Amino acid sequence: MNATPVTGLPDIVDRAEWRKQLDAFRAREKEATAAHDALSA
Repeated sequence: MNATPVTGLPDIVDRAEWRKQLDAFRAREKEATAAHDALSA
């Protein structure tokens, strides 16, 4: 059995992929913040 060890660390990616994922995360975070603000209003 030659399984990849699970380390809990993120994958190593190039700068373009990292930026793409960061932008996607920020978009989801912005949506969550807007939803929370709407509930608080």
